[in-house]
Amino acid sequence: MTKIKTIFLLLSILLLLVNCSKEKSIPTEKDSNIKLVINEVMTYNSPNWIEIYNPGDSAINMEGFHIIKDNFIFTITGGIIDAKGFALFFCDAENFSNHTSFILSSSGGNIAITDKENNSIDRVYYPQMDQSVSFGRKPDGSADFLLLNTPTPSTTNLPVYIPNQAPDIKSVSMLPEFPSAYQIVTININVVDDYRIDTLLLYYSSDGFDTVVEFYRSCCDPRLKSTEIKGLPAGSIVNYYIKAVDDSLLSSFYPIGAPNTQKTYTVGQ
Repeated sequence: MTKIKTIFLLLSILLLLVNCSKEKSIPTEKDSNIKLVINEVMTYNSPNWIEIYNPGDSAINMEGFHIIKDNFIFTITGGIIDAKGFALFFCDAENFSNHTSFILSSSGGNIAITDKENNSIDRVYYPQMDQSVSFGRKPDGSADFLLLNTPTPSTTNLPVYIPNQAPDIKSVSMLPEFPSAYQIVTININVVDDYRIDTLLLYYSSDGFDTVVEFYRSCCDPRLKSTEIKGLPAGSIVNYYIKAVDDSLLSSFYPIGAPNTQKTYTVGQ
């Protein structure tokens, strides 16, 4: 009987130790219980900026919090954001006070806020925006984002917004303007969209042969893209036009009236 009691006692102690161990093993939370939101983003003014909003009823000390853009991490060195208040951060790569260590890409990207323990507070994807347009929640702190044609840094977002628009082809250039025989022609285009360009194609033909080529990004500005028309014999007549389609399948053409209307040049003349 004594042996059975001893075994029972040992099993009871072991069970107690296991239960205590389970109580101490608390999984790390991925989401923070702090309620802040990325409320508005502006990319095309200088500097661009991020607005954070506190939808709660109590002020929050953001000391040690982080703003993350892609692989760049900016640590907030101090600042109280009041209840129903705003905090504005300038994205100019200056890396001090409310000036972040990065700039925002005008072609769109991801932004996140984390707390001191790197738990996620909020994460937002912002789209490509045109000049003088911001991307913000309406109303403040809600789940709904709109393109706002009246940016409102550090103040409540206004209800006026821009509906989805077709791509805006701002300019097109051809180099050289008068190509010689077998000289490659470069077509440059400046195009923006309120969300994102899906396809950007150049259609050209000469002597009955039709060719379609894609544009590619040619430099640091995502609005500028280029493509090429192959060199052709002297006397060749080349017709071309451009079609831009956004991710909502809205399209624009250059020149206006294409494909019925096209640009034309003659090689060697």
